[in-house]
Amino acid sequence: MTGQAMRVAARAGAGVTWRRWWPWLLVLGAALLPVLAAQVPPLLDYHNHLARQYILARADGSDALAQWYRTSWHAAPYLAFDGIVQAFARLVPVDVAGKIFLVLMFGLLAAAPLALSQAVNGRVTPVALLGLLFVYNDTVRLGFTNYLFGIGFALCAAALWIRWRTGPVLSRLLFFPLLCSLVFFSHLLGFVLYVLVIGSYEFGRWFDDARQPGGGWRWRLGRDQRLNLASIALQCALPLAIFAAFGPSTESITRNTYGGLARKFGLLLGAPGYLMPPVLWSFDRVLQVALPLTLLALLVSRRWRIDPAMRWPLAALLLLFFAMPMELFSGWGADHRLLPALGLLLMGSMRPAAVAPGGGRGRVGRWALVLAALLVMVRVAAVADQWRKSNPVYAEYLQALELVPDGSRMYFAFGHAGGQNIGAYPVYHLPTLVLARRDVYVPFLFATDSGGFTLAYRKEVEPWQRLSPGPVLLNGASPDWAALSGRFDYYLLVDERYFRDPVPASLSPVFQGKSVKLYRASAAAAPR
Repeated sequence: MTGQAMRVAARAGAGVTWRRWWPWLLVLGAALLPVLAAQVPPLLDYHNHLARQYILARADGSDALAQWYRTSWHAAPYLAFDGIVQAFARLVPVDVAGKIFLVLMFGLLAAAPLALSQAVNGRVTPVALLGLLFVYNDTVRLGFTNYLFGIGFALCAAALWIRWRTGPVLSRLLFFPLLCSLVFFSHLLGFVLYVLVIGSYEFGRWFDDARQPGGGWRWRLGRDQRLNLASIALQCALPLAIFAAFGPSTESITRNTYGGLARKFGLLLGAPGYLMPPVLWSFDRVLQVALPLTLLALLVSRRWRIDPAMRWPLAALLLLFFAMPMELFSGWGADHRLLPALGLLLMGSMRPAAVAPGGGRGRVGRWALVLAALLVMVRVAAVADQWRKSNPVYAEYLQALELVPDGSRMYFAFGHAGGQNIGAYPVYHLPTLVLARRDVYVPFLFATDSGGFTLAYRKEVEPWQRLSPGPVLLNGASPDWAALSGRFDYYLLVDERYFRDPVPASLSPVFQGKSVKLYRASAAAAPR
Protein backbone atom coordinates (compact mmCIF):
# COMPACT_ATOMS: atom_id res chain seq x y z
CA MET A 1 0.00 0.00 0.00
CA THR A 2 1.36 3.43 -0.92
CA GLY A 3 1.88 6.15 1.66
CA GLN A 4 -0.99 8.20 0.22
CA ALA A 5 -3.35 5.21 0.31
CA MET A 6 -2.40 4.55 3.95
CA ARG A 7 -3.14 8.17 4.87
CA VAL A 8 -6.55 7.98 3.14
CA ALA A 9 -7.34 4.73 4.98
CA ALA A 10 -6.25 6.23 8.30
CA ARG A 11 -8.50 9.27 7.77
CA ALA A 12 -11.42 6.99 6.87
CA GLY A 13 -10.82 4.89 10.01
CA ALA A 14 -10.69 8.02 12.16
CA GLY A 15 -13.97 9.19 10.62
CA VAL A 16 -15.64 5.87 11.44
CA THR A 17 -14.32 6.01 15.03
CA TRP A 18 -15.54 9.58 15.52
CA ARG A 19 -18.99 8.82 14.09
CA ARG A 20 -19.20 5.82 16.43
CA TRP A 21 -18.19 7.66 19.60
CA TRP A 22 -19.57 11.21 19.39
CA PRO A 23 -23.14 10.21 20.46
CA TRP A 24 -21.65 8.76 23.64
CA LEU A 25 -19.87 12.04 24.33
CA LEU A 26 -23.31 13.64 24.15
CA VAL A 27 -24.48 11.09 26.76
CA LEU A 28 -21.60 12.15 29.00
CA GLY A 29 -22.52 15.83 28.64
CA ALA A 30 -26.17 15.12 29.41
CA ALA A 31 -25.13 13.28 32.58
CA LEU A 32 -22.58 15.85 33.77
CA LEU A 33 -23.65 19.40 32.98
CA PRO A 34 -26.77 19.85 35.16
CA VAL A 35 -25.18 18.00 38.10
CA LEU A 36 -22.13 20.27 38.00
CA ALA A 37 -24.29 23.40 37.78
CA ALA A 38 -26.11 22.99 41.11
CA GLN A 39 -24.72 23.10 44.64
CA VAL A 40 -27.69 21.00 45.77
CA PRO A 41 -29.51 19.28 42.87
CA PRO A 42 -33.19 20.39 42.76
CA LEU A 43 -34.74 16.91 43.10
CA LEU A 44 -37.53 16.36 45.62
CA ASP A 45 -36.78 13.02 47.34
CA TYR A 46 -33.03 13.25 46.66
CA HIS A 47 -32.50 15.60 49.62
CA ASN A 48 -34.03 13.06 52.00
CA HIS A 49 -32.03 10.16 50.55
CA LEU A 50 -28.83 12.23 50.78
CA ALA A 51 -29.54 13.12 54.42
CA ARG A 52 -29.67 9.40 55.20
CA GLN A 53 -26.22 9.02 53.67
CA TYR A 54 -24.73 11.59 56.06
CA ILE A 55 -26.04 9.58 59.01
CA LEU A 56 -24.75 6.28 57.60
CA ALA A 57 -21.32 7.81 56.98
CA ARG A 58 -21.02 9.12 60.58
CA ALA A 59 -23.14 6.64 62.53
CA ASP A 60 -20.21 4.74 64.07
CA GLY A 61 -18.52 7.85 65.46
CA SER A 62 -21.44 9.90 66.78
CA ASP A 63 -23.10 9.28 70.16
CA ALA A 64 -25.81 11.83 69.30
CA LEU A 65 -26.82 10.05 66.10
CA ALA A 66 -26.67 6.66 67.85
CA GLN A 67 -29.37 7.68 70.34
CA TRP A 68 -31.87 8.39 67.54
CA TYR A 69 -30.98 6.21 64.54
CA ARG A 70 -29.74 2.69 63.88
CA THR A 71 -28.32 1.24 60.70
CA SER A 72 -30.41 -1.48 59.06
CA TRP A 73 -28.50 -2.99 56.16
CA HIS A 74 -30.35 -5.99 54.74
CA ALA A 75 -31.08 -7.67 51.40
CA ALA A 76 -33.57 -5.32 49.75
CA PRO A 77 -34.14 -4.32 46.11
CA TYR A 78 -33.57 -0.59 46.71
CA LEU A 79 -29.87 -0.36 47.54
CA ALA A 80 -28.40 1.43 44.51
CA PHE A 81 -28.16 4.88 46.08
CA ASP A 82 -27.01 3.73 49.51
CA GLY A 83 -24.49 1.20 48.24
CA ILE A 84 -22.86 3.44 45.64
CA VAL A 85 -22.85 6.62 47.74
CA GLN A 86 -21.41 4.87 50.81
CA ALA A 87 -18.70 3.25 48.67
CA PHE A 88 -17.62 6.62 47.24
CA ALA A 89 -18.05 8.37 50.61
CA ARG A 90 -14.93 6.52 51.77
CA LEU A 91 -12.98 8.54 49.19
CA VAL A 92 -14.84 11.86 48.79
CA PRO A 93 -17.36 13.94 50.81
CA VAL A 94 -20.91 12.61 50.93
CA ASP A 95 -22.37 15.41 48.79
CA VAL A 96 -19.77 14.68 46.07
CA ALA A 97 -20.56 10.96 46.33
CA GLY A 98 -24.24 11.82 45.83
CA LYS A 99 -23.40 13.76 42.68
CA ILE A 100 -21.31 10.86 41.38
CA PHE A 101 -24.36 8.66 41.79
CA LEU A 102 -26.50 11.16 39.86
CA VAL A 103 -23.97 11.23 37.02
CA LEU A 104 -24.10 7.42 36.86
CA MET A 105 -27.91 7.50 36.98
CA PHE A 106 -28.28 10.07 34.20
CA GLY A 107 -25.55 8.32 32.21
CA LEU A 108 -27.49 5.03 32.28
CA LEU A 109 -30.76 6.74 31.33
CA ALA A 110 -29.09 8.60 28.46
CA ALA A 111 -27.20 5.51 27.29
CA ALA A 112 -30.29 3.26 27.30
CA PRO A 113 -31.85 4.26 23.94
CA LEU A 114 -28.42 4.41 22.28
CA ALA A 115 -27.43 0.97 23.61
CA LEU A 116 -30.75 -0.51 22.48
CA SER A 117 -30.41 1.06 19.04
CA GLN A 118 -26.84 -0.25 18.73
CA ALA A 119 -28.01 -3.74 19.70
CA VAL A 120 -31.03 -3.72 17.39
CA ASN A 121 -29.72 -1.75 14.40
CA GLY A 122 -25.96 -2.06 14.70
CA ARG A 123 -25.69 1.73 14.97
CA VAL A 124 -27.17 4.73 16.77
CA THR A 125 -30.13 6.20 14.88
CA PRO A 126 -31.33 9.84 15.00
CA VAL A 127 -34.50 8.73 16.81
CA ALA A 128 -32.45 6.94 19.48
CA LEU A 129 -30.44 10.12 19.96
CA LEU A 130 -33.70 12.01 20.53
CA GLY A 131 -34.28 9.65 23.45
CA LEU A 132 -31.85 11.85 25.40
CA LEU A 133 -34.60 14.49 25.45
CA PHE A 134 -36.45 12.21 27.90
CA VAL A 135 -33.63 11.93 30.46
CA TYR A 136 -34.72 14.96 32.54
CA ASN A 137 -38.36 13.95 32.99
CA ASP A 138 -40.89 14.51 35.76
CA THR A 139 -39.81 11.35 37.59
CA VAL A 140 -36.35 12.94 37.83
CA ARG A 141 -37.85 16.09 39.32
CA LEU A 142 -39.55 13.92 41.97
CA GLY A 143 -36.12 12.56 42.89
CA PHE A 144 -36.90 8.82 42.63
CA THR A 145 -33.19 8.07 42.35
CA ASN A 146 -33.12 4.31 43.00
CA TYR A 147 -35.92 3.73 40.52
CA LEU A 148 -34.35 5.87 37.79
CA PHE A 149 -30.98 4.18 38.25
CA GLY A 150 -32.77 0.82 38.14
CA ILE A 151 -34.62 1.41 34.86
CA GLY A 152 -31.55 2.88 33.17
CA PHE A 153 -29.49 -0.10 34.34
CA ALA A 154 -32.25 -2.52 33.27
CA LEU A 155 -32.54 -1.15 29.73
CA CYS A 156 -28.76 -1.09 29.23
CA ALA A 157 -28.53 -4.67 30.55
CA ALA A 158 -31.36 -5.69 28.19
CA ALA A 159 -29.41 -4.16 25.29
CA LEU A 160 -26.42 -6.31 26.29
CA TRP A 161 -28.64 -9.39 26.33
CA ILE A 162 -30.00 -8.65 22.84
CA ARG A 163 -26.46 -8.20 21.53
CA TRP A 164 -24.90 -11.22 23.27
CA ARG A 165 -27.86 -13.62 23.45
CA THR A 166 -26.11 -16.09 21.12
CA GLY A 167 -22.69 -15.57 22.69
CA PRO A 168 -20.62 -17.94 24.85
CA VAL A 169 -22.57 -20.32 27.08
CA LEU A 170 -20.73 -19.20 30.23
CA SER A 171 -21.72 -15.56 29.69
CA ARG A 172 -25.37 -16.58 29.50
CA LEU A 173 -25.24 -18.90 32.50
CA LEU A 174 -22.90 -16.90 34.76
CA PHE A 175 -22.51 -13.26 33.67
CA PHE A 176 -26.17 -12.44 33.03
CA PRO A 177 -27.46 -13.99 36.29
CA LEU A 178 -24.94 -11.80 38.15
CA LEU A 179 -25.98 -8.75 36.12
CA CYS A 180 -29.66 -9.45 36.78
CA SER A 181 -29.00 -9.67 40.52
CA LEU A 182 -27.31 -6.26 40.44
CA VAL A 183 -30.34 -4.84 38.62
CA PHE A 184 -32.58 -6.35 41.31
CA PHE A 185 -30.62 -4.73 44.13
CA SER A 186 -30.93 -1.39 42.32
CA HIS A 187 -34.73 -1.43 42.31
CA LEU A 188 -37.50 -4.01 42.20
CA LEU A 189 -39.23 -2.43 39.19
CA GLY A 190 -35.89 -2.30 37.37
CA PHE A 191 -35.66 -6.08 37.82
CA VAL A 192 -39.24 -6.54 36.61
CA LEU A 193 -38.53 -4.32 33.58
CA TYR A 194 -35.35 -6.20 32.67
CA VAL A 195 -36.92 -9.66 32.91
CA LEU A 196 -40.01 -8.46 31.04
CA VAL A 197 -37.96 -7.02 28.17
CA ILE A 198 -35.61 -9.96 27.66
CA GLY A 199 -38.35 -12.54 28.29
CA SER A 200 -40.76 -10.99 25.77
CA TYR A 201 -37.91 -10.46 23.30
CA GLU A 202 -37.02 -14.17 23.48
CA PHE A 203 -40.69 -15.12 23.14
CA GLY A 204 -41.00 -12.93 20.05
CA ARG A 205 -37.90 -14.44 18.44
CA TRP A 206 -39.20 -17.96 19.17
CA PHE A 207 -42.67 -17.10 17.84
CA ASP A 208 -41.24 -15.71 14.59
CA ASP A 209 -38.95 -18.72 14.16
CA ALA A 210 -41.79 -21.16 14.85
CA ARG A 211 -43.79 -19.98 11.84
CA GLN A 212 -42.83 -22.01 8.78
CA PRO A 213 -42.84 -20.57 5.24
CA GLY A 214 -45.52 -23.02 4.13
CA GLY A 215 -47.91 -21.98 6.89
CA GLY A 216 -47.06 -24.66 9.45
CA TRP A 217 -45.50 -24.32 12.90
CA ARG A 218 -42.29 -25.71 14.38
CA TRP A 219 -42.78 -25.73 18.14
CA ARG A 220 -39.46 -27.28 19.15
CA LEU A 221 -36.93 -24.94 20.78
CA GLY A 222 -33.51 -24.67 19.20
CA ARG A 223 -30.28 -25.07 21.16
CA ASP A 224 -29.76 -21.33 21.70
CA GLN A 225 -33.39 -20.91 22.68
CA ARG A 226 -33.10 -23.65 25.30
CA LEU A 227 -29.92 -22.11 26.68
CA ASN A 228 -31.53 -18.66 26.82
CA LEU A 229 -34.59 -20.03 28.60
CA ALA A 230 -32.31 -21.69 31.17
CA SER A 231 -30.38 -18.44 31.54
CA ILE A 232 -33.53 -16.41 32.19
CA ALA A 233 -34.64 -18.96 34.80
CA LEU A 234 -31.23 -18.69 36.50
CA GLN A 235 -31.37 -14.91 36.35
CA CYS A 236 -34.73 -14.87 38.16
CA ALA A 237 -33.91 -17.53 40.76
CA LEU A 238 -31.74 -15.58 43.24
CA PRO A 239 -33.67 -12.27 43.12
CA LEU A 240 -37.01 -14.05 43.60
CA ALA A 241 -35.61 -16.07 46.51
CA ILE A 242 -34.31 -12.89 48.18
CA PHE A 243 -37.59 -11.10 47.58
CA ALA A 244 -39.53 -14.00 49.10
CA ALA A 245 -37.31 -13.92 52.19
CA PHE A 246 -36.86 -10.17 52.65
CA GLY A 247 -39.72 -8.70 50.63
CA PRO A 248 -42.14 -5.93 51.65
CA SER A 249 -44.10 -6.14 54.85
CA THR A 250 -47.62 -7.57 54.92
CA GLU A 251 -48.93 -4.09 55.67
CA SER A 252 -47.33 -2.53 52.59
CA ILE A 253 -48.47 -5.38 50.30
CA THR A 254 -52.08 -4.59 51.15
CA ARG A 255 -51.65 -0.88 50.32
CA ASN A 256 -52.24 -0.99 46.56
CA THR A 257 -54.55 1.39 44.69
CA TYR A 258 -55.22 0.89 40.97
CA GLY A 259 -56.40 4.35 39.92
CA GLY A 260 -58.62 3.33 36.99
CA LEU A 261 -58.21 3.03 33.22
CA ALA A 262 -59.08 6.68 32.68
CA ARG A 263 -55.93 7.60 34.61
CA LYS A 264 -53.82 5.31 32.40
CA PHE A 265 -55.09 6.83 29.16
CA GLY A 266 -54.70 10.31 30.62
CA LEU A 267 -51.08 9.57 31.52
CA LEU A 268 -50.36 8.25 28.02
CA LEU A 269 -51.90 11.32 26.38
CA GLY A 270 -49.85 13.54 28.67
CA ALA A 271 -46.65 11.49 28.20
CA PRO A 272 -44.81 14.10 26.03
CA GLY A 273 -45.26 16.72 28.75
CA TYR A 274 -44.21 14.22 31.43
CA LEU A 275 -41.10 13.13 29.55
CA MET A 276 -40.11 16.68 28.55
CA PRO A 277 -41.41 19.01 31.28
CA PRO A 278 -41.00 22.67 30.28
CA VAL A 279 -37.65 24.26 31.06
CA LEU A 280 -37.34 26.57 28.07
CA TRP A 281 -41.08 27.14 27.88
CA SER A 282 -41.62 27.73 24.14
CA PHE A 283 -38.91 25.30 23.03
CA ASP A 284 -40.22 22.45 25.17
CA ARG A 285 -43.88 23.13 24.34
CA VAL A 286 -43.05 22.90 20.64
CA LEU A 287 -41.11 19.67 21.25
CA GLN A 288 -44.04 18.17 23.18
CA VAL A 289 -46.22 18.55 20.08
CA ALA A 290 -43.72 18.23 17.23
CA LEU A 291 -41.83 15.13 18.42
CA PRO A 292 -44.80 12.73 18.79
CA LEU A 293 -46.35 14.00 15.54
CA THR A 294 -43.06 13.48 13.69
CA LEU A 295 -42.65 9.95 15.07
CA LEU A 296 -46.26 9.14 14.15
CA ALA A 297 -45.77 10.52 10.62
CA LEU A 298 -42.60 8.43 10.16
CA LEU A 299 -44.41 5.29 11.27
CA VAL A 300 -47.57 5.92 9.21
CA SER A 301 -45.55 6.74 6.08
CA ARG A 302 -43.47 3.58 6.69
CA ARG A 303 -40.22 5.50 6.41
CA TRP A 304 -39.43 4.20 9.90
CA ARG A 305 -40.74 1.22 11.77
CA ILE A 306 -40.49 -0.43 15.14
CA ASP A 307 -38.07 -3.32 14.89
CA PRO A 308 -40.25 -6.48 14.67
CA ALA A 309 -38.41 -8.22 17.51
CA MET A 310 -38.86 -5.16 19.77
CA ARG A 311 -42.64 -5.01 19.31
CA TRP A 312 -43.03 -7.75 21.90
CA PRO A 313 -41.12 -5.94 24.68
CA LEU A 314 -42.98 -2.71 23.91
CA ALA A 315 -46.35 -4.50 24.01
CA ALA A 316 -45.40 -6.27 27.25
CA LEU A 317 -44.32 -3.02 28.91
CA LEU A 318 -47.50 -1.28 27.76
CA LEU A 319 -49.58 -4.10 29.29
CA LEU A 320 -47.59 -3.75 32.52
CA PHE A 321 -48.34 -0.02 32.50
CA PHE A 322 -52.09 -0.65 32.25
CA ALA A 323 -51.95 -3.36 34.92
CA MET A 324 -49.72 -1.39 37.32
CA PRO A 325 -51.48 0.05 40.40
CA MET A 326 -51.20 3.76 41.04
CA GLU A 327 -49.89 2.87 44.52
CA LEU A 328 -47.78 -0.28 44.84
CA PHE A 329 -46.39 -1.56 48.18
CA SER A 330 -47.28 1.87 49.64
CA GLY A 331 -45.14 3.59 46.95
CA TRP A 332 -47.10 6.31 45.17
CA GLY A 333 -47.09 6.81 41.39
CA ALA A 334 -45.91 3.34 40.34
CA ASP A 335 -47.76 3.60 37.02
CA HIS A 336 -46.52 7.00 35.87
CA ARG A 337 -42.95 6.00 36.76
CA LEU A 338 -43.13 3.55 33.84
CA LEU A 339 -43.50 6.36 31.27
CA PRO A 340 -39.73 7.10 31.06
CA ALA A 341 -39.03 3.39 30.53
CA LEU A 342 -41.67 3.24 27.79
CA GLY A 343 -40.30 6.34 26.08
CA LEU A 344 -36.66 5.23 26.19
CA LEU A 345 -37.52 1.71 25.00
CA LEU A 346 -39.57 3.09 22.09
CA MET A 347 -36.81 5.43 20.94
CA GLY A 348 -34.26 2.64 21.02
CA SER A 349 -36.54 0.23 19.13
CA MET A 350 -37.18 2.32 16.01
CA ARG A 351 -35.24 1.85 12.80
CA PRO A 352 -35.37 3.22 9.25
CA ALA A 353 -37.39 1.07 6.86
CA ALA A 354 -34.63 1.24 4.23
CA VAL A 355 -30.85 1.57 4.49
CA ALA A 356 -29.08 4.23 2.46
CA PRO A 357 -27.11 3.04 -0.61
CA GLY A 358 -23.78 1.56 0.38
CA GLY A 359 -25.05 0.77 3.90
CA GLY A 360 -24.39 4.27 5.23
CA ARG A 361 -26.75 6.80 6.69
CA GLY A 362 -27.05 9.02 3.62
CA ARG A 363 -27.14 12.80 3.60
CA VAL A 364 -30.63 13.01 5.13
CA GLY A 365 -29.63 10.63 7.93
CA ARG A 366 -26.52 12.63 8.74
CA TRP A 367 -28.45 15.89 8.92
CA ALA A 368 -31.10 14.19 11.07
CA LEU A 369 -28.34 13.14 13.50
CA VAL A 370 -27.00 16.70 13.60
CA LEU A 371 -30.49 18.13 14.25
CA ALA A 372 -31.15 15.55 16.99
CA ALA A 373 -27.82 16.39 18.64
CA LEU A 374 -28.58 20.12 18.54
CA LEU A 375 -32.01 19.61 20.13
CA VAL A 376 -30.45 17.51 22.90
CA MET A 377 -27.70 20.07 23.55
CA VAL A 378 -30.22 22.93 23.80
CA ARG A 379 -32.37 21.02 26.28
CA VAL A 380 -29.44 19.87 28.40
CA ALA A 381 -28.07 23.43 28.53
CA ALA A 382 -31.49 24.72 29.56
CA VAL A 383 -31.77 22.13 32.34
CA ALA A 384 -28.26 23.01 33.55
CA ASP A 385 -29.21 26.69 33.65
CA GLN A 386 -32.38 25.93 35.62
CA TRP A 387 -30.42 23.82 38.10
CA ARG A 388 -27.89 26.64 38.50
CA LYS A 389 -30.74 28.97 39.48
CA SER A 390 -31.62 26.67 42.39
CA ASN A 391 -28.49 27.82 44.27
CA PRO A 392 -29.88 31.21 45.43
CA VAL A 393 -33.30 29.65 46.10
CA TYR A 394 -31.79 27.12 48.48
CA ALA A 395 -29.32 29.57 50.05
CA GLU A 396 -31.63 30.78 52.84
CA TYR A 397 -32.49 27.20 53.85
CA LEU A 398 -28.83 26.23 54.09
CA GLN A 399 -28.03 29.45 55.99
CA ALA A 400 -30.75 28.72 58.56
CA LEU A 401 -29.63 25.09 58.98
CA GLU A 402 -26.12 26.25 59.87
CA LEU A 403 -27.56 27.74 63.10
CA VAL A 404 -28.84 24.42 64.47
CA PRO A 405 -26.28 23.05 66.98
CA ASP A 406 -25.14 19.45 67.34
CA GLY A 407 -27.29 17.27 69.55
CA SER A 408 -30.50 19.21 68.78
CA ARG A 409 -33.89 17.94 67.71
CA MET A 410 -35.38 19.91 64.81
CA TYR A 411 -38.95 19.84 63.53
CA PHE A 412 -39.85 21.38 60.17
CA ALA A 413 -43.09 22.20 58.35
CA PHE A 414 -44.31 24.00 55.23
CA GLY A 415 -47.47 26.10 55.18
CA HIS A 416 -49.75 26.07 52.10
CA ALA A 417 -52.93 27.93 51.23
CA GLY A 418 -54.01 25.34 48.64
CA GLY A 419 -52.81 22.24 46.84
CA GLN A 420 -49.33 20.83 47.07
CA ASN A 421 -46.99 21.82 44.21
CA ILE A 422 -43.34 20.84 44.18
CA GLY A 423 -42.32 23.52 41.65
CA ALA A 424 -39.09 23.83 39.69
CA TYR A 425 -36.96 23.89 42.87
CA PRO A 426 -38.37 21.30 45.30
CA VAL A 427 -37.91 22.20 48.97
CA TYR A 428 -40.14 19.84 50.96
CA HIS A 429 -37.25 17.56 52.00
CA LEU A 430 -34.52 20.22 51.95
CA PRO A 431 -34.51 20.76 55.77
CA THR A 432 -33.24 17.19 56.24
CA LEU A 433 -29.90 18.43 54.87
CA VAL A 434 -29.22 19.86 58.30
CA LEU A 435 -27.55 16.47 58.70
CA ALA A 436 -24.87 17.53 56.22
CA ARG A 437 -22.99 19.29 59.03
CA ARG A 438 -24.85 18.58 62.27
CA ASP A 439 -25.66 15.49 64.32
CA VAL A 440 -29.34 16.19 64.95
CA TYR A 441 -32.71 14.50 65.07
CA VAL A 442 -35.21 15.32 62.31
CA PRO A 443 -38.54 13.65 61.59
CA PHE A 444 -39.84 12.46 58.21
CA LEU A 445 -36.62 10.78 57.05
CA PHE A 446 -36.83 7.79 54.72
CA ALA A 447 -35.71 5.55 57.56
CA THR A 448 -37.88 2.50 58.20
CA ASP A 449 -37.24 -1.24 58.16
CA SER A 450 -40.47 -1.92 56.28
CA GLY A 451 -39.53 0.43 53.45
CA GLY A 452 -36.36 -1.48 52.65
CA PHE A 453 -34.15 1.39 53.81
CA THR A 454 -30.69 1.01 55.32
CA LEU A 455 -31.53 3.27 58.27
CA ALA A 456 -34.28 3.22 60.88
CA TYR A 457 -35.34 5.33 63.85
CA ARG A 458 -34.85 3.82 67.28
CA LYS A 459 -38.07 2.57 68.86
CA GLU A 460 -38.17 5.19 71.59
CA VAL A 461 -38.09 8.13 69.14
CA GLU A 462 -39.91 6.62 66.14
CA PRO A 463 -43.38 7.74 67.43
CA TRP A 464 -42.19 11.35 67.16
CA GLN A 465 -42.89 11.06 63.43
CA ARG A 466 -46.60 11.12 64.18
CA LEU A 467 -46.78 13.84 66.84
CA SER A 468 -47.93 16.30 64.18
CA PRO A 469 -48.89 16.00 60.51
CA GLY A 470 -46.31 17.15 58.04
CA PRO A 471 -44.07 18.23 56.67
CA VAL A 472 -46.43 19.79 54.09
CA LEU A 473 -49.53 21.25 55.75
CA LEU A 474 -52.21 21.95 53.16
CA ASN A 475 -55.21 24.25 53.18
CA GLY A 476 -54.16 26.31 56.18
CA ALA A 477 -53.44 23.45 58.56
CA SER A 478 -50.99 24.05 61.43
CA PRO A 479 -48.49 21.98 63.40
CA ASP A 480 -49.85 20.43 66.59
CA TRP A 481 -47.94 22.80 68.86
CA ALA A 482 -49.12 21.14 72.09
CA ALA A 483 -47.95 17.66 70.98
CA LEU A 484 -44.61 18.99 69.74
CA SER A 485 -43.85 20.98 72.88
CA GLY A 486 -40.92 19.57 74.83
CA ARG A 487 -39.94 17.15 72.08
CA PHE A 488 -38.05 19.51 69.77
CA ASP A 489 -35.43 22.19 70.32
CA TYR A 490 -35.63 23.96 66.95
CA TYR A 491 -38.44 24.58 64.46
CA LEU A 492 -37.76 25.42 60.82
CA LEU A 493 -40.98 26.82 59.37
CA VAL A 494 -41.61 27.82 55.76
CA ASP A 495 -44.46 30.16 54.73
CA GLU A 496 -45.88 30.16 58.22
CA ARG A 497 -48.36 32.86 57.18
CA TYR A 498 -50.55 30.02 55.92
CA PHE A 499 -50.76 28.32 59.33
CA ARG A 500 -54.15 28.61 60.95
CA ASP A 501 -52.66 28.74 64.47
CA PRO A 502 -49.87 31.23 65.27
CA VAL A 503 -46.41 30.17 66.40
CA PRO A 504 -46.33 29.88 70.24
CA ALA A 505 -44.73 32.75 72.11
CA SER A 506 -42.36 30.27 73.79
CA LEU A 507 -40.44 29.95 70.50
CA SER A 508 -37.78 32.59 69.83
CA PRO A 509 -36.80 33.45 66.24
CA VAL A 510 -33.08 33.03 65.48
CA PHE A 511 -33.20 33.36 61.67
CA GLN A 512 -35.58 34.99 59.23
CA GLY A 513 -35.27 34.76 55.45
CA LYS A 514 -37.63 35.46 52.58
CA SER A 515 -39.87 32.48 53.36
CA VAL A 516 -37.88 30.55 55.99
CA LYS A 517 -37.86 31.13 59.74
CA LEU A 518 -35.91 29.21 62.36
CA TYR A 519 -37.19 29.23 65.96
CA ARG A 520 -35.58 27.99 69.16
CA ALA A 521 -37.52 26.57 72.08
CA SER A 522 -36.93 28.39 75.36
CA ALA A 523 -35.13 25.43 76.97
CA ALA A 524 -32.92 24.66 73.97
CA ALA A 525 -29.24 25.50 73.74
CA ALA A 526 -28.54 28.67 71.78
CA PRO A 527 -26.64 28.31 68.49
CA ARG A 528 -22.99 29.25 68.55
